[in-house]
Amino acid sequence: MPSIFDFLTMGRSKGGFLVLANQDLGSVGNIYGHDQKETFFNNFNLHLIFRLNDPTTAEFLSRAFGEREVVKKFSSSQMSPTDLGDRISISEQEKLEKIILPTQFQDLKDFHAYLKIANYGVTTMQTSRKFLPAITDEFVPRDFDLQQLLKEAPAVPPTAAAAEIPQFAP
Repeated sequence: MPSIFDFLTMGRSKGGFLVLANQDLGSVGNIYGHDQKETFFNNFNLHLIFRLNDPTTAEFLSRAFGEREVVKKFSSSQMSPTDLGDRISISEQEKLEKIILPTQFQDLKDFHAYLKIANYGVTTMQTSRKFLPAITDEFVPRDFDLQQLLKEAPAVPPTAAAAEIPQFAP
């Protein structure tokens, strides 16, 4: 595994690329440290994320996918009991929001994923369901013939009382 980190950092500068699948970023952090986990993640320009259950990883990925600036419009109205006129005020507020919330990673359906390619943004995608044909049965029960084994009486070792124990004179 240490060679993967060397290749990631040096190989990219030489035009190399690595295709790597990882099921859990938490294990990378546990083995190599949390700083290495971020180095590991940052050295890939393409991220394909399927559903995950770990809230810590979901939060990390949500931060890694980034934020966007959103302008929200708010309006309020005020009515006057006299003929002075009713008032409506409209205001805009700039706000940062996450591109993908952590719960969106956790709620993905089967075969759905988020795809992020550097400099191209984020999209959702669905992979096709292609299954390999069955070559053999999934589970073949073995016949241990337990009934026959239970009928056979195991050889009983002699007990200490029945065995000849040499007697030594004091």
